[in-house]
Amino acid sequence: PAGEKSQAEIEALNQAITDSDMHTLIAHLGV
Repeated sequence: PAGEKSQAEIEALNQAITDSDMHTLIAHLGV
């Protein structure tokens, strides 16, 4: 279907979000 992401794209996006969240969390903790 048009506009549907591939599994690889979804996994890459999820990993990017996870990395971003971790960096944000670390920054807030001041580590």
